[in-house]
Amino acid sequence: MSDLLTSIKKRRISSFNNYILNIRFPFFKKLKNGASIDLDFPFVALVGPNGSGKSSTLQALYGCPANHNVAHYWFSTAIDPIEESGDEAYRYIYKYQPLNYQSPVEIAQKRVRRKDDPDYWETARPMIKDKMANMPEPFDESLSELRNKTRWKKIQKEVVYIDFRAELSAFDKFFYFGTYNKSESIDSKQDFLRKRSRVLKNHIEQIGTSSSVMSWHSRETTSIDVLNEEEINWVNSILGKNYISAKIVKHNLFNNSGYSIIFTNSVSSYSEAVAGSGEVSVVNCVVKVLRAAKDSLILLDEPEVSLHPGAQKALRQLLFSVILKNGCQVIVSTHSEHFVNGLPNNAIKLFQFEAANNTYNIINNCSAEQAFLRLGSEFHGTKRKIYVEDELAKEIVSAAAVEIDKEILKNIEVIVYPGGAATIVKNLLVHFAVSETPNKDIVFLDGDMRKTVDIDETEKYKEKLDEGTFSVKRFQKDIPQSELNDIDDILFSQTGTRGDSFILPLNGGNSDNSVQKENFKLKMLDVYHDKFNFMNVDTPEELIWEIASNSDLLNVDSIKKLFPTEPYKDRFRLFSEHDYGSKTNSTQILETQKRFLAKRDTNHYLWLEFKEILRLILKAEEIL
Repeated sequence: MSDLLTSIKKRRISSFNNYILNIRFPFFKKLKNGASIDLDFPFVALVGPNGSGKSSTLQALYGCPANHNVAHYWFSTAIDPIEESGDEAYRYIYKYQPLNYQSPVEIAQKRVRRKDDPDYWETARPMIKDKMANMPEPFDESLSELRNKTRWKKIQKEVVYIDFRAELSAFDKFFYFGTYNKSESIDSKQDFLRKRSRVLKNHIEQIGTSSSVMSWHSRETTSIDVLNEEEINWVNSILGKNYISAKIVKHNLFNNSGYSIIFTNSVSSYSEAVAGSGEVSVVNCVVKVLRAAKDSLILLDEPEVSLHPGAQKALRQLLFSVILKNGCQVIVSTHSEHFVNGLPNNAIKLFQFEAANNTYNIINNCSAEQAFLRLGSEFHGTKRKIYVEDELAKEIVSAAAVEIDKEILKNIEVIVYPGGAATIVKNLLVHFAVSETPNKDIVFLDGDMRKTVDIDETEKYKEKLDEGTFSVKRFQKDIPQSELNDIDDILFSQTGTRGDSFILPLNGGNSDNSVQKENFKLKMLDVYHDKFNFMNVDTPEELIWEIASNSDLLNVDSIKKLFPTEPYKDRFRLFSEHDYGSKTNSTQILETQKRFLAKRDTNHYLWLEFKEILRLILKAEEIL
């Protein structure tokens, strides 16, 4: 996790000025009536399929501040009229905390039918049917900047909105969509661009960095904007380039109003025609983001377009930096895992289709794994994953795997899942259960997490191998219908986590659809006993303590006599302090544990049993 993201996690939302806390949609496009988004993290990623309402949400947010209107992006035409339903007007409501006011306020934006403006939106009075609070009475004249007698005024906030799919330079606009008149000297688009580029070059040389306007017949070059040092550094960081300078040139020489970008490196200069669309969009984004006013609202629609993974990660770092430096609020619509990876659950908003009413609802807390599944991406690469609780478990599983087959680590990746066992169960159990395609990753927890203690791990996998299928009902005890009302208690007894504490990605989110919830929780039980596996001892520390043997460099027997009764974790901490001669950190303790592991008795019954469990898991999952 980056230091910038760690710093953002530590910052309180209350430290941001004029921050939008929530936006909800009583009636708005394809979103489910009443859908709501809590913007309780300053960097928010909107995730979901195409057409699910992510861009519509960004457009609504664009229309929240004063002097901005959602109709700039959403308007009716004869071919695509905006059709409303009866007396229901399209509307959305957002909440923010004004400066120098004691509590948050809600503001309704409502589409109103007017003959002179078919796409007129206004700030509406508080609506009882939308559960808005009445305006405080009596009216205090000192609050006139925030409200009038009947409604709160729109938030004062600058907005940067970039739709990366629409980021086309003047060159690309003409080359792909432009028209021209043929002549003796111009027989193709290439001829046209060559001629007009000579004019553009001449204008650039004459204007320099001044504000002069250069004309050519009815065409003009209006300005040249030279990137400053910070902007160039970020462009180079994101693109992996070594540009010395870059200029944004606004003109309409290519039969459209647009811009060209002139890049200069240590060897030559060239335009966006050579650089490519990804570089153009990065320059435009970097300049707009870094020049955004303090406390701005930054909205980015699919910033991953034309950018390779490394560039996407670096762009995210830029966004993190402006959050910390300028107090900006950033909301990104994305199909890329690189903008989601590492974010806390409350920063990821999942748009999910609800077939019953043909709308999309929004899940406000979504794990990165659930998001990756929706994005169609693999988590941590293409190898088969074995998730474990900590670094010591990773070392043990890796060592045992190599003993089983020295080539096995080419096919598997042992991953420490952050947050511990409870988080693993809570997140990965849902992740595996929701998958529509077979997920071949597995979980290997410490033995103390096993709740179904009557199940032998080796027998579990031998049965699976013998039968060719896995009988999950054996573990669910073939739950009768009469006991399904207690499904949350059953989940708790078998997984250690109550069913009502899971964030279920159901159609409609955590709705009151009891049958849907019940079926999904039953599926989680199936998945739990299929995917979740356990060590033959309570903790990794217990295993390596017990199987370590004497050597010339490590007298295990004498060490064990020093700490005969303490819990195994404490034994390693105390021995590390004894060994290093002072209070130790986690890295030193792990190094001590790795020394014990290296001196293991490979014929110890606990080690042989552990290896057999792992071998059967790998064979059952067709990894061996």
